[in-house]
This record gives sequence, C-alpha cells and structure tokens, in this order.
Amino acid sequence: MAGGNSMSSLTVAVVLAVVVVGAGASAKTGSTIYTPERVANARRNIQRYDWAKKQRDSTVKAADAYAKQTDDWLWNLVTPQSIPRGTQVSRATGCPECGKAIERFGRWPWKVDVFNRPWKIQCPSCGEVFPKNDFAKFYESGKDAGGVFRPELADRSLLYNTDHPDPKDPLHTYGVDDGMGWKDDKGNVYRFIGCYGHYGAWTHVISGLTCLRDAYIYTGDPIYAHKAGVLLYRAAEFYPDMDWAPWFKLGFNNSDGGSGKGKVYGRIWETGVARSLMLAYDGVYPGLDDPELLKFLSAKEGKPVDAAAVRKLAEDNIIRVVQNGVLAGRISGNEGMHQSTMATAAVVLDEPGTSDQWLKWLFADGDVNHGNPNGGDLKRLFATKVDDDGMGCEGSPMYNGLWRQLFKVVSEVLEVYPKYDGPRITDFPKYKRMFEAPVRLICCDEYVPNIGDCGKVGCPELTGVKLEDLIYAYQTFKDPLLAQMADYVARLKGSQTRGDILDPEPEDVMAPIRQVVEEKGPYVPKTDNLPAYGLAILRSGKGENQRALTLYYGRNMGHGHKDTLNIDLFGLGLDLMPDLGYPEHASVWPSRYEWSSNTISHNTVVVDRRKQADEFSGKARFVKQGDGASVAEVYAPEVYPRTSLYQRTVAMIDASPPQQESKDFYVVDIFRVRGGRECHYSLHGPEGDVVTDGLDLVSQPKGTLMGENVEYAAQTGDGSDYWKNASGFQYLYDVRRDKHPSAYPAVTWRCKDTWHVLKKVTDTFFPRLRVNLVNPPGEVILAHGDPPQNKQGNPRRLTYLLETHEGASSTFVNVIEPYSGERVIKSIERTDRGDTVTLKITLVSGRVDYIVSALSPQPITQAAGKPSARFAVVIKENGSVSTRLTAN
Repeated sequence: MAGGNSMSSLTVAVVLAVVVVGAGASAKTGSTIYTPERVANARRNIQRYDWAKKQRDSTVKAADAYAKQTDDWLWNLVTPQSIPRGTQVSRATGCPECGKAIERFGRWPWKVDVFNRPWKIQCPSCGEVFPKNDFAKFYESGKDAGGVFRPELADRSLLYNTDHPDPKDPLHTYGVDDGMGWKDDKGNVYRFIGCYGHYGAWTHVISGLTCLRDAYIYTGDPIYAHKAGVLLYRAAEFYPDMDWAPWFKLGFNNSDGGSGKGKVYGRIWETGVARSLMLAYDGVYPGLDDPELLKFLSAKEGKPVDAAAVRKLAEDNIIRVVQNGVLAGRISGNEGMHQSTMATAAVVLDEPGTSDQWLKWLFADGDVNHGNPNGGDLKRLFATKVDDDGMGCEGSPMYNGLWRQLFKVVSEVLEVYPKYDGPRITDFPKYKRMFEAPVRLICCDEYVPNIGDCGKVGCPELTGVKLEDLIYAYQTFKDPLLAQMADYVARLKGSQTRGDILDPEPEDVMAPIRQVVEEKGPYVPKTDNLPAYGLAILRSGKGENQRALTLYYGRNMGHGHKDTLNIDLFGLGLDLMPDLGYPEHASVWPSRYEWSSNTISHNTVVVDRRKQADEFSGKARFVKQGDGASVAEVYAPEVYPRTSLYQRTVAMIDASPPQQESKDFYVVDIFRVRGGRECHYSLHGPEGDVVTDGLDLVSQPKGTLMGENVEYAAQTGDGSDYWKNASGFQYLYDVRRDKHPSAYPAVTWRCKDTWHVLKKVTDTFFPRLRVNLVNPPGEVILAHGDPPQNKQGNPRRLTYLLETHEGASSTFVNVIEPYSGERVIKSIERTDRGDTVTLKITLVSGRVDYIVSALSPQPITQAAGKPSARFAVVIKENGSVSTRLTAN
C-alpha cells in the first residue's frame, strides 16, 4: 500500500495451478446443457422470428467487443490470485475527491472501461480517475516467466503519481495504489485496484465468456468459441489457486456473508462465477477444437495443446474444483445458490458415476454453510425452511425470489439431462407454491412491499415476479391458478409473452394459458393472508382507484428487518408509507443495524427505546373482507419479552357505498401495547413537505432525538453484538416537539411523485396523506430520517412522526386519510370503555361510521347480525344502519 503496508506483506500462492487430475480422459462427448437440439432450436427461431434476430444481433454486438481483441489481450484480461477483488473502494468515505457525493450513483458506482482505460476506475460524481500511478506498467514489471504477477518482482520505483513525478511534490504519492490500496493522511484506505480486479478484470472475464458463448450458439461462428476458449483456458489455469480468504483478512470487501470464504469473489457471489465458467465451457464445447485457438495455446504452453487437453483442463481445474469448493463452503450462499452450482457441475461434467453421485448429493441432508458437506439438503429444506405459503425464511421478497429462481435452475438442469433418474424438486408440493407466492404480494398492480432487504423507497417494482417463471410453473404443474397468474402478470408487464430462444416453439406458450383464462376467468387480487410467511394484505378498489394496506408479522432476522407489525399503504398511485428498503450495505455496518433495519425506522411501535427481539412469526387473529371494509388483527408475543400484549388492528374502509366505485377511503390503525415503561409509535409518509394541524412545534436547537448533545449517526457500540440494544434515535434529526398538543392534532404529507409514476399532478389531484392522531394528549415529535443514500433515486430524507406514551399500557389510535383534492372526513371522535375503543367518524357526505375494537367480544348492534364481536364496522346513512364487517 502506497503510504502504508507494502504488497510484499501479502503471503499468497501465485503459482500456476497444479492440475487436479480426474479419472482418466474426459468422459464428456458433447454439450449437455446447450444440447444440439436446443442449439438447433435457437438457430431455427432466429430464422423465423424478428425478436430472435434482434436477440442474436444484440448478443453478437456485445460479443464482438471481445472477439475483436487479440488473443493476448484476452489472455491478459484474466488476473491471478495476487490481484485483489473488492466490491468497494471505501465504504466509509466514498471518493478521495468528492467523498460521499459518489453515493447518489448507487452502491457500486465506480466506472470501469477495460477496453480503453485498463487498470483505471473513474468516479461518476467528480470525474476523477484513480489510481494515479501507472499500474499497468507496475503489473507488467512484476510478471514471472509464466506471465503471472508476483508483487515481490514488481518495480516499486513506478509507484508514483504520474501527474506529479517530482518526489518533492506533496502530491507525488497521492492516489497511488500498489494493489493493497492507498491510505490518505487521515488513515482512510481507498482500494482502487481491488475494485478494478472485481469490476474490471473478472467481471469482464465472466461477461465476455457469457456473450461469446451465446454468440457461438446463435451463429455457429468459430471465432466466438475461439475467443471464449482463450479466456476459459487462462481462467482454468488460475482458478484452483483463487482464494478470497487472504484478501478478506486484509480488509477487502466482497460477498462472503462475513465468512471470509470464497475464491475469485466471496463465497456467495462465487456461485455465479462458478456457474458462468461451467456454462461457458458447455456452450462452446464443440468449438474448442478450433485450429487457431490450439495454435495460440500451444505457443503459450511451449508444447502441443489439443482439444482434449483444453477440455480436460476445464473439467479438472474448474468443474472438479467447483465441486470441492461447494463441499468446503467456499462456493455457497443463499439456498439455491450452491445447489444450482452443484447441479450444473454434475450435468456439464457428464461423467458416469460421478455426475450421478453429485446429483444425488443435492437431496441428501447437509449444510455446507455450516460445515456439513454431506448433502445439498433439498429434501429437509423443503420440509422445514420453505413455508406453507411457498416463501423461504429470508423475510425479504427479493431474497425469497432468489430461492425460487435458483431452485428452478436445478429443476431445469435435471430436465435436460436424460441420464438422471433420481428425485426432483418438482416432487415437493411447496415448490409449486413458490411460484404463487410473489403474485399474491402484488399491490395495486405496480408494487410488491419492500419487506426487509428489498428495493428502494417507494419505488414501483414487482420484486420477485417473473412471467417466465409462471409460464414454466404452469407448463410443469398444469394448475389453472398458475395460468391465471401468468396471464395477470403478462398484462401488468405488457411483456412479450413467449418462451426462450432455445425452446422448440417459443411463441406457443401463451395459447394454453389464455384458454384456461377464457374458461376460468382472470386472476383478481383480493384481501389475502399469508400466515406462514406472516403478511396480511387488505385490498379494495379497481383500476386507478386500487388501494392496498399491508401488515407484516413474519421473520425479522437475516435479510428481514426488526419490523414486526410494520404497515405499508398503497393508494392514489403511490406507495404512501414506504419502507426504507435495501440498506446501504447488507453486512456488518452501523447504519444497517442501528437505523435502516432497526424498529424505529419502520411504521410500528418501539418499546423502551429498544429494537425488537428475534421472531419467526407473529399470529393473525383474523384477516377478513367485509362489505366495503376489510380488517386484519395481528399480535406478536415474542418481539418484546417485557410486554404481555403487542398487537395491531388495521382496517381499510371505503368512503363510498359498495356499489359505487370511488378513490376515497381511510384507514383505522389501533396499536395496543401492555408492558414496558415507554412506547414510541413511529410512522413516516413518502417524500414531501409536511404541514400540521393542532400542533405547536418547538425546534430542538441541536443534536438528534437521542439528545441535544448526541450527533447524527453517533456510534453506540462496536458491532460485536450487531448493535443489539441500539435505539436508532441518533439517526433522527431536525427534531421538533409539541409536549402538550391539542386533542386531535393531524400531520399531512404533501406527497411527492418521487418515481414519476403518476400520469398527472394538478390542482385537483395532488396526493396527500393525512394522519389524524386520535389519542389522549401526549408528546408529538416530527423529525427527519434518511433512507439509504447509495440507492439511485432514493429521497434525500423523509419526515417521521412519533407519538410517545409513558406507562405500562398504551393504545395508539390513528385514522390515516389519503386524499387528493378535498378531504372526505369531517370529524372524528374517540370513546374508550375499558379495553374497548369506539370511533365515530363523520364523513363530509353525512355518513357516520362507527368502528369498534375490543380485546374480547363485545355487543355490537342488532343490525350486526351477531350478538358480539371483537371488531366491527357499522354504517349509519340516510336513516338506516348496516354492518359492513364483524370479526372475531
């Protein structure tokens, strides 16, 4: 490290790999994933369909960027173990020139151009280029006779800022990186070459192999197999010695889940590297006998190299090494990652006995992530980790979606391999439900709630919803519901409804699906509950007047957040109460555990200024759809051990008669806590200005909600316990308080269309979110909190509303009122009788709604049709009384 430790302090093996010898000559005689039949399908489809021609043309264009390079250029693109691979230059400080300003360009923002500016990275914010030394010369000076970079051989006199060559110049060593990073005068380390090693060298090795493979499959042009063969051969020479562990110990970051294990990348993303290498080999297998390729490789080796030697090197140094890496936990990640990698290895290897053994391993008990290499654990995983709703145990819809997509890879790999006759994933009933689950999460046709590590703030994304997965699922299981869901998603996405270019008849896939819809009718989302996953969804309205309210009570660990009983509201075309989404860094990072994943940043209640305890799932007492009203009541007995009750009741009520379609509605939110000493009800709306009624707010002169003398993001621990007791209050700033508010104050967000999803915003349609605080007078606080700033498009800040209550019994009651133009609620009154809360809500139309919520069944009215209920919505209109909903 220039200005720090020397590269020579890194002890790594940088010798060409000793070939891991397989059992005799290669048994593989042809491509087993990209079979001749599938390749013929692709080429026939290209002749028949314009979309297939366009796919070929775009692939060839990408591949030509590599194909036009010399063989030596491609050979040198592959870097050995001695060059680090890191995903971050500096997580803590960003760019040496512009600091954190780089974050607005995303989590991995640095620009790399391997073709025109090798060994350099550029800040997209300020445009500065790093490192400042000529690393290309330094790299070449350190190569041994085999062309492998050894840092101890490199000429360290080249380690200077080429713009400031004078040793007396104070900038002579500024931005100089020898591979270990550059340390500034404050001790901050910037790992430029590590970033290039990841996003420059190996990212392009993988992307180059992938597009060259596909170009060869689509065209049959041997030049693409030739160029892929150069990359593949050099990667196979280096791959056995690639080891992430030394770089992890030196402070580099990659996707290893904190394990320090991996090879080229950390162990999680390494599954993708491994699969890409093996699929490239299978795809170009027929073209590896190209005479010009073999001539080049023979010259490099100084001895004849034939196609059999190339193939055996790929199998021994990639496929067998991958299998060993999976067993050792060095190539493993979220469920589905290592299993799909092993399945791919087995089928691409195509070796009698060995391949069958590897495939049977998939279903045997084991856990490679925790040191048990005996099996891929699929059988036990579907029995215990995939829930009855078809969701994995990740919490996040995005990560649960990865499980499904990767299990689908396993299934498809087994389907194309006729030599396998063992168990299959399709044997498990829960596998089918994995394709239904993401569609059940869709809200208002445009959103999937950002639960846990998932998405951006309020961004309309159908996370985890893939049309091709639903088409596959219907073809596999023939369940009419899957056909209806596929049709629904096709209409939402406006997708070109066709199969894969490798399919024999890709344009025929939707015909049987449409036939089912004609017979059964379309899929219509309704109020729903996923009790195993832990999500209730209340739905109402049609078309542009759709609305949905979600109440999450599922897993709050792993890629979940401490967000039990969090609510999100979708209406007026927007996500009106958005989650903060994916944290800045999904690793041991202060702001992740203290703020973005903490309880205080969510729309729920904090007890005694502590984050929630771990919980797999709360319990839904009822989720019910009535006549123009719906309700969910959920309690979570474990998240706060000091409480005897932690329960939320939410109802969504239409403001127009059931027979009339209207955009107007409101939400009743009743949150009960019994136990603890102090509660904070936390709620935030979307991006936008806030106005208040009935509040006389006084600004806190400095500091944060944690205290006037506590600065923003002040550290409250060292992370050894993942900030277990962090309140997160130091992340709320610009604090304003009213310690003695009026009886029924209100806070209104003037909603900004952050993601430009609305067709128009006019004087008569300007979305607002009003929260009516129907509580005994207690302190009301407004403050700002920041969503992750390294997610492009995220708002700069959000406004948080906090209601406080001291004492062992708290019942927060709020009426949430989305509207545009004029409000529909005229007045609200609250009456408490014991544990029973009754709200009288008078609408501008003259209708009077009575909402009753109790901890035990209470008499309602004779019109209710039931003598008693825990919850009821009773409407008085035009002299008549009707009950829209009762629930127990």
